[in-house]
Amino acid sequence: MKFIVIFFLLCLSNIVANGQGFTSLDAVAYDRSNDSVQLEVYYSILQKLLPFVKNGATWTAPISGTIEIYQNDKIIVRQDIHKEKTFTGSEDDLKKHIADDVLGGAYFSIAAKPNTDAVLILTNLTDSQHPFNDTIHRRVEMPAAEKSKYHFGNIEFASNIQKTDDKSNFFEKVGFIVTPNASNTYGGNFTKLYYYTELCVPVSVRSASNAGELRLRIIDGEDHEVFKSSQTLSLETDIVPVIGSAEIDGLPTNSYILELTLVRNGVTEAAVRRTFYYDSGIELSDEAPQQTNAANIDENALYLTSDFSTMTEVELEDRSTQSLYQGTELQRKGYKKLTDIDTKRRWLFDFWRAKDKEIVHGQPLSTYRAMLKLVDEANKQFTVMKIPGWKTSRGRVLIQYGHPDQFDDHRFEINTKPYIIWEYVNLKIPIQSGSRPQFVFLDRQGGGNFVLVHSNVRTEVQENDWYTSEALRTTGY
Repeated sequence: MKFIVIFFLLCLSNIVANGQGFTSLDAVAYDRSNDSVQLEVYYSILQKLLPFVKNGATWTAPISGTIEIYQNDKIIVRQDIHKEKTFTGSEDDLKKHIADDVLGGAYFSIAAKPNTDAVLILTNLTDSQHPFNDTIHRRVEMPAAEKSKYHFGNIEFASNIQKTDDKSNFFEKVGFIVTPNASNTYGGNFTKLYYYTELCVPVSVRSASNAGELRLRIIDGEDHEVFKSSQTLSLETDIVPVIGSAEIDGLPTNSYILELTLVRNGVTEAAVRRTFYYDSGIELSDEAPQQTNAANIDENALYLTSDFSTMTEVELEDRSTQSLYQGTELQRKGYKKLTDIDTKRRWLFDFWRAKDKEIVHGQPLSTYRAMLKLVDEANKQFTVMKIPGWKTSRGRVLIQYGHPDQFDDHRFEINTKPYIIWEYVNLKIPIQSGSRPQFVFLDRQGGGNFVLVHSNVRTEVQENDWYTSEALRTTGY
């Protein structure tokens, strides 16, 4: 079965008003054995972000960062990125290549488990006067687990596919260089859609005479078919590479679905879908990516290419709870009244877009991305006894109010149970008493689960006698 629909890139948060991405991340997975997959992670960085330094006729710029892989909110793989981009030519020549992408990536062999996330963390891309750091998440759909049936791996979108004899090229696949389009966005110079995937064939039906029909469709947001084609596939090996292209020049600006279906003897054996975005007016901006012209943003297109539009009920339950940590009581009650999944998805999208408007020069959905970063921090720091960090008291306070300005650690005192005090200097947090917002977390059972026992913040639990009634040891543990 397929566990999770792919999140559509928080990378759209990196798309400025004209649609051009500055950094992008993509991740796809393919079967390699009964219990493992090959996870492929690709990233692209706009060359204009890099701090080139001239040395003779050569220009060089460092790139640093990390790729992290998570399963069930726990990191399983981390790979550092340390590379150097070089360019030979004059400064004018360099400026002519300002729109070029720097591509890179990594392959990982991991367990075929659901809830797998790829995270790209880029650091120090530019000099101190023009800093540009970024963190991008991508949730990866695991291939189907039914080995006795036909099934596809993920679809990788590409900007170009060409034959090659160079087996050492990182992007080489079965005799072709598959140049990834990590943003999944087309338009401008990219008016032809290239794709790669793999079809797994059950042992029981593999033979030289076995063949099937691969049907391709491109569908718009209203389920209208805008392109279709078909080809014959030979099904004599365990893994059949599927490589192709589709003409998409002239499509209206919108989100589209690429659908691949395997049909044998009139019966549909397997299918896979993935969404891409086409921008008919895409062009490179010479402006730095610090601000977005909100008037030029297509809200519906932004929604359709965000992770909100494809969230399952389970994902919505978690994301809505996390999001509403930063909501009002009225918003929480309003959300609980919603029953339709599409209404919930759109409500949550609108919730974060409203928060975006509170930031003068924020990128689309940057507030949502900031919240996800806090969720990740909470899971890494506060997960205890199989309780995800974001569900703990400290995780909830971190997501709701941000990082504390002062941290008082009393975990190792003899006469008290372990407790921690967080204080904030944020005067916008409403308090009932005292001069600063304060939260007291106590480990009642000694197992590392710190619960909130007192706060002077309105609407939070208040127990002024917490030290005597809760913290002081009477019998020890």
